[in-house]
Amino acid sequence: MPLLTNDAGSRLDKSNPEFERVSAFGNGMIQISYNVTSDASSTALQTIATPFSFEILDVTVQCRTGSGSGSMILKHVTTAITDAIACVTDKAMARAATIDDAQSTITAGDVLTVTANGSSDRGLVTIWAKRI
Repeated sequence: MPLLTNDAGSRLDKSNPEFERVSAFGNGMIQISYNVTSDASSTALQTIATPFSFEILDVTVQCRTGSGSGSMILKHVTTAITDAIACVTDKAMARAATIDDAQSTITAGDVLTVTANGSSDRGLVTIWAKRI
């Protein structure tokens, strides 16, 4: 449920048309969280179906069980969108250092996959995106 409805935003914009326009922030930001709770190594990919189109702006991982070389990669089917995001220490947060802009625009019906370096790597993968 949005904290600010479109109707409420429109009323606020009309009350002060010169400054502090709510519509300037847009209503297209979304967050998609996916909890990797089982093996996501290269032989057991975790998939996310996309119900609408969006552009990925940032990706974070909250490590919930890691290993010495633990990491996760977000992919557009089989092509990497992000670099390897560290998942080494339980409770640690890490974010993508790079996002491939040629792969970051996702169309409704596309499939995203999360792969982990190790079969015991677990974490909450959160995608921050702009709906298009």
